[in-house]
Amino acid sequence: MVTRPPAGEIAALVVDQVETIDPFLVRYQIARFRMAVVPVAILVAILPVSWAVALMLAITGPVIPVFMALIGATARERNRRQLDEAGNLTGLLLDRLRGLATIRLLGAEERVAAAIEASGERVRRSAMDVLFRRLFVIRCARILCDRRRRDGRAIYRLLSVGMD
Repeated sequence: MVTRPPAGEIAALVVDQVETIDPFLVRYQIARFRMAVVPVAILVAILPVSWAVALMLAITGPVIPVFMALIGATARERNRRQLDEAGNLTGLLLDRLRGLATIRLLGAEERVAAAIEASGERVRRSAMDVLFRRLFVIRCARILCDRRRRDGRAIYRLLSVGMD
């Protein structure tokens, strides 16, 4: 029969845990407030100066988190597959090491070595695929940021020509 701890013990544990989570909740609420207010404040501040830049920010701003979420979801799946393949390789190596005497008795060293090599090659290709995809995303983000900065300056110069 399972015995349940006394109610006072459970209540004390809950109170202790609530106190430890309190700073997190305070910081979370502040960060959440900032994420809701700051973009709107920036748009409101830019709108009287340049409606075109404000429009550009209003259109492109929400797209960035959507792409980040899509990239993160695919990266998570690829990382999971890569870890599964690495785990399979580890299991294969351990299994073959345990059965090394039997493999030698049967004369299957070359077949086992080829299987291990093929599995290692799959892990290597998977790791390189994940690495190159991450580098591609980082480079694309950098190009977009550099381009937005240059385009923003060009648009500002174009719009400010008529203001002189």
